[in-house]
Amino acid sequence: MKAYALLLAVGFLGIGGLILVSMQGTGATITNVISRCEETDHGLEFLRQGSVAKDGFFGEDHCEVAGSVVQSCRGRYCQLVEYSCRMGDPYSMSVPCPQFAAVCDRGACREPGAAEW
Repeated sequence: MKAYALLLAVGFLGIGGLILVSMQGTGATITNVISRCEETDHGLEFLRQGSVAKDGFFGEDHCEVAGSVVQSCRGRYCQLVEYSCRMGDPYSMSVPCPQFAAVCDRGACREPGAAEW
């Protein structure tokens, strides 16, 4: 039975899946078959809120002031935390919003007074 579970695991790994095999009693349990980084806003998109997910990790673009998450901010200490997939893994970076869209609001840079897209 162990040889069958090992052969099955090697076969799945060959097609790009991530296999975690745990032996319990006399049988094998296979979990978490596919693992890849997925994002909703397709890269570094500062004007649209997005999120990334991989292997149970979930990160969502958001606004921060001095390390604290806020719904909206502007000014010197206001940062957009932007998530993306980099080389297959979740990655985040903090950036100030550009001058033409100087307000960070609900995880995206927006023009002051602009409605949510």
